[in-house]
Amino acid sequence: MRRAQCNHIAWRVCAGRYSHIACKMHSKTDVYSQGGTTKSKKENSIIATLKDTLRKSQFDRLQATSLKFQRRELSSEEYCSTALELLAGDCQALLQLVDRLPDKSLQDSVRAICQTKVTASNPKGKVVGEEGNHLNSDRTHSMVGSEGNHLNSDRTHSMVGSEGKRPRVELPRGNSRGGAVTAWPGMPANEAWTSGRTKERFEQQRDDVNRGRGAAAAASSHGTTKEAWPSGVSNHDHGKRVLIVGTGLTGSLTCYHLRQMYPSVRIEVADMARGAGGRMSTTRFGEEPHQTKVNTGAQYVSCCTPEAAALLEAVCGSNGLGQCPVDREANPLKRSLHLALQPEKAYLHWLPREGTNSLVKQFLYGGAPDHVAFEARLQRVTDPLGEGRRLSPQFDHGGSLSPTYDAVVLAMPPKDIMRFFNNDGLRPDAQSQADLHRRTNRGKGDQAVPLGHRRITLPPDVLRRLRAVEYNGRYSLALWFGTGEEYGKFLRALQAKWLARREPHDTIDAISPQDGGALVVQSTVEMWQFVSQGKGGKGGGKGGGKNGGKGGGKGGGKGGRDAARSHLIAALEDIAGLKMPRERHAKLLNWRTSQVVSPFEGEPAVVTAEGGRLIFTGDWCVESSFEGCNSAAQAAAAAAVDAISALRPPPS
Repeated sequence: MRRAQCNHIAWRVCAGRYSHIACKMHSKTDVYSQGGTTKSKKENSIIATLKDTLRKSQFDRLQATSLKFQRRELSSEEYCSTALELLAGDCQALLQLVDRLPDKSLQDSVRAICQTKVTASNPKGKVVGEEGNHLNSDRTHSMVGSEGNHLNSDRTHSMVGSEGKRPRVELPRGNSRGGAVTAWPGMPANEAWTSGRTKERFEQQRDDVNRGRGAAAAASSHGTTKEAWPSGVSNHDHGKRVLIVGTGLTGSLTCYHLRQMYPSVRIEVADMARGAGGRMSTTRFGEEPHQTKVNTGAQYVSCCTPEAAALLEAVCGSNGLGQCPVDREANPLKRSLHLALQPEKAYLHWLPREGTNSLVKQFLYGGAPDHVAFEARLQRVTDPLGEGRRLSPQFDHGGSLSPTYDAVVLAMPPKDIMRFFNNDGLRPDAQSQADLHRRTNRGKGDQAVPLGHRRITLPPDVLRRLRAVEYNGRYSLALWFGTGEEYGKFLRALQAKWLARREPHDTIDAISPQDGGALVVQSTVEMWQFVSQGKGGKGGGKGGGKNGGKGGGKGGGKGGRDAARSHLIAALEDIAGLKMPRERHAKLLNWRTSQVVSPFEGEPAVVTAEGGRLIFTGDWCVESSFEGCNSAAQAAAAAAVDAISALRPPPS
């Protein structure tokens, strides 16, 4: 089911939508040019077009598949199936490739299969183009250029302007001078950060987006047909608005993918936190420029498909952009994972040099949001009657957010989502961040539902899907020591004993030494449950720690943050066999929704309500990894485009 789910998403955002991150191919032997024949410019055009249009991982896979076919390791049917998947179902493109294979028998076998498919899909024998060499997939109607040889994805209508180029976001290149950065329009001042970025680069990015919108508007005013617009979007849809609530990894990826799918849409983003990141949390301690950064949430960025890896490396700068450098981690720390798509050994892991939080910001601002509001607590979403089927979110405060939207994406755990719609009669939940903030802000009071607005109640089938999702919880304790000898001795003893363990620890799940004399320790799920139930003292959890037992030691039986910290420190000392040196600074985080253990099982990986205008997404739709968040974000962005395309202006 999961593999089918990913395939479904891939069809929605296949090659055409990611041509802007295609990696340039180095000179290699072309598997389609064997046999010593001299190729003309026209024969070369098919390979050049594929290299420019397909992602590098897709092109490499196409090459590898063809080699296996030539060696008779794949049947004709297997080869055609794989190649057509990579070519978005374009039989004409496959036939041109097959004509270049050296073995005539192989050519004939593939021609027969392609002819069958073409006949079945086009019984009247219609010819596309004068030369019949368009690399457009089924259901694609985007005539491009004089040669008509662009490869477009399934259902794509995204070409605007005389050059046949879709407006797209170009990520700014690094600034070798570095230094402090001034926030660009739409980016809050407290979110400006230093990674060799400059205000001028971001302004250039915004100008590129605005030029694309201008081209779209001009096309509309000159009577451009529907083919000049993104998939399913009419030329009446210019000026539509989408709100994304939540700037964790999934919410930020949704912003990024939505901008690629629908360049002209106005995207606004809100979050109750002070900055983007969510569980991709990076905490800083110390004075600039000598701050020590530690990853207090997710320790790595993990994916299991070439497509996700290509996106990660392209956007984060491993292809030379120098934006958010990430390094492959060959030997990740041992820790508990809950993966649904593939076995753990199938995953590759990356570590952003500026902290995992920097990667989230890279995708968020790579999506060029028109407005971002932090410290904006959502209270509810209502339906303003008479507003043309738009939705109205109410915040306790939210800067200059728009009053209504054509679609609203909530990128957060299901228990938080339900609180905004069906909170009457629901008991407080320990895993609901919305509950926590509601209690914290109790004195402010919720605003009344505006006059003329309908309060939205989620239907039973939506509630059933949301309630089926389960998370586990963990504590994460960050400790800053500096680089003294006392800490070095403690760390060496701790690492030696920890790496030598063969059995899971009752209290500690992961120990992560980080640069600058910092240490992050994450609890087991059992320890989190034990403390969150109000038990514990200064023991080591369920048997760990110096004092042992479930509640021995100091601190009484109240549990809470102090008890959690005491459990973790006692367990560290017990493992190392040494007293831990006094830390310079410490921070404890309670991850109520650490990793999803029972994800949503539907296809596509998104839950919607209110006719598709309300879109619910998060890692819970697939799995807690970059792979899962990316798949969920692609599905959410596609759902937003579908929701907008379903809204048509009333007849005049």
